[in-house]
Amino acid sequence: MSKLRLLIGFSALIALGGCKDWLFDKQPEVSNNTQVIGDNAMNAVVANVADGSSPTGADQKCASQMTYDAIKKSLFDAARKKVTTNPLPLGSLQNASVVRMTAPLVVNDNPQLQRTDCSGQLALMLPPSASSAFGGSNMLQSTVQYSVQQAADHSGVVVQLSGADAISDQLATATDLVAQRKALGGGADGSVTPFAGKTYNPSFDCGGKLTNAMRMICQDEDLAGMDRDLNTSYQQKKAATPKPDLPALIQAQRAFLKSRDNCPDTACMKDLYSKRGDALDSGE
Repeated sequence: MSKLRLLIGFSALIALGGCKDWLFDKQPEVSNNTQVIGDNAMNAVVANVADGSSPTGADQKCASQMTYDAIKKSLFDAARKKVTTNPLPLGSLQNASVVRMTAPLVVNDNPQLQRTDCSGQLALMLPPSASSAFGGSNMLQSTVQYSVQQAADHSGVVVQLSGADAISDQLATATDLVAQRKALGGGADGSVTPFAGKTYNPSFDCGGKLTNAMRMICQDEDLAGMDRDLNTSYQQKKAATPKPDLPALIQAQRAFLKSRDNCPDTACMKDLYSKRGDALDSGE
């Protein structure tokens, strides 16, 4: 599935259980250091956490539920800072999600500073209502490093997290794209009804729920071709981009999509596609 399709393919959010507004029809972008794993793997992660011996001392800091709750808060706080629209929908998703850690390890323990450095395989377990956004799975996984330190007021722990930017990027992207769809005149779920008629096979499915911009692309032969070409260029650029430079590439593509979806007509979109293609060809 193409990256461009992944980015523009988010669709409706519906109410289910405690996680309102979080059901997507398409899979969001997943960077190279993030894996989507299925139910069997999810069960294995849970078993790994549940069946291990009770940790003590520094091990306990790396593997406590208090630490995991702080990691989840850090993930969603990072996503809120990246959202350019209304971040409120992230609250219901955060409440319904759970963090687990496979094989948490103590990297360094400093009793004087009461700080413990840890590493592990982080699993963000999303509610069932969000699983269709991730290829039918309800878990995202990323290798992370994190430090745990007692809060100054002893109210809990303070966690510093690294290696999880891909997850917070996806949460922010999903939130922005849903808001953009609503702004384009879609229904309560942020989608626009598909249309019947001839289409020109862009990089995404014209038979699904579409934004106004996507409808125009489907009906315009030149735009559909530009969309396919841009998707190919983006895929090639992403495959050749070192991991440290991927966030900048993803952010630039996200900005392009936002501008494109705000275009009032095909002329505006053709101009944006041309400029974005030139930018990718020149290494931006």
